[in-house]
Amino acid sequence: MTSFCAALRFVSAPALLLLVATAGILSAEEIHMSLDDAITRSLDHSFGIKSAAHDSAAAALRFGRAQALRFPVLSLDAKSYWVNDLQTVKLGPRPMELGSKENYQLEVKLSLPLFTGGRLSRTIGIEKENSAAESFRLQAERMALAYQTRVGYLHLLLADASVRTARASLERLAIIDRDLHNLFQSGLADSVDILDAILALEKGRQVVEQQETIYRNASLALATLIGLDAAGGLVPNEAVEPPSSPDVSDSAAITRYEISQIDRRIRAAELGAGLSQAEYYPSVSGFGGYSVGKPNRDMFEKSWNDYFSAGVVLTWAFNTGGTTGKAVAAARQTALSARMARAELLEALRLQSQTARNNLEQAFRTVQVIANERDIARRQYRLAGDQQKAGQLSVNRLLELETSLTTTEQQYQAALIQYYLADGDYLYAVGSPKIFGGLR
Repeated sequence: MTSFCAALRFVSAPALLLLVATAGILSAEEIHMSLDDAITRSLDHSFGIKSAAHDSAAAALRFGRAQALRFPVLSLDAKSYWVNDLQTVKLGPRPMELGSKENYQLEVKLSLPLFTGGRLSRTIGIEKENSAAESFRLQAERMALAYQTRVGYLHLLLADASVRTARASLERLAIIDRDLHNLFQSGLADSVDILDAILALEKGRQVVEQQETIYRNASLALATLIGLDAAGGLVPNEAVEPPSSPDVSDSAAITRYEISQIDRRIRAAELGAGLSQAEYYPSVSGFGGYSVGKPNRDMFEKSWNDYFSAGVVLTWAFNTGGTTGKAVAAARQTALSARMARAELLEALRLQSQTARNNLEQAFRTVQVIANERDIARRQYRLAGDQQKAGQLSVNRLLELETSLTTTEQQYQAALIQYYLADGDYLYAVGSPKIFGGLR
């Protein structure tokens, strides 16, 4: 019996050493990070956010370009050329050349739109609405990324809790294994009990390895999202406290940036209809100019001369096929389509927010129920340990209760994370700025 016991101790020793070897995963180069910090870093890193920021800046510049159309336009036209053969006319006894072989001409002109039928104001209005729409799209992208980062961080929190739960289970199994070896030496336990404990210990070690792999993958995913080369892994340090009650104070109105964005698109489409309708009206512009050159207006003296000019230009054109009317009708249909898209979006967001609220309330109730189950499982395991030591409970039953406790603890951690995931879904659905903060 002594040699058999020594052999069993040799088998269980590596499993016990695992507790020391795996005292903490990724401990060499850990990066501790809060949820708020993770969101800030992801917003700074995201290429999608940077692309949307450039689009927003470009739209703002296009708006500024449209505004500049109200200002006068200064044009300069200068040319110089030589002609080898001039036309001649016979006036008197000898022919006279018209013009000069050497020609120099400089014209400076300043023009200003006086009346455009609404083309100019509507063009500026369209670019203004497009610029605002791009700005709201940027904000929508930021909120979506904050939500994505929140989900990734919570998955890492869940993986971290699962690792700690698996390690706690492995520690309990190691204690059971050690106690059984002591009982075995005293003749109070048989070899079957010892083998059951060793088998449970090996399974516990395998669970720890699986959970550590899940943790590393979740850490890598979050590190990539926030732009960190986390060779040692990320360690979430956000405190996951049991919620006191579900916070649904933001449900008064849906303030998603997508709604504001599509509102701007609708306004731009309506201005587009007005822009097309402006083609019915003429365009009037004023101008003033200065011209200097050789021969310029002097066709006979071939000398330098200059002059000033000022006037008004009216432009009015009609298409006999009715293109303007069709363009106006098409623009109005585009505006109506945008309105229907807004109604569809608002309907979907209302459904999403109500569903998220229901899920949040259900997740809160689930946390309360599983918390009670976990407390009961803990008391059962403590009582079972005392009974087993007194010889009143079998090893198999003790291992079953340990498995039940581990499962319940994992379910409790999962329920907590699921509550905060549901809370994040709700915050994102209603467009609350709290999505950018930590757990509430």
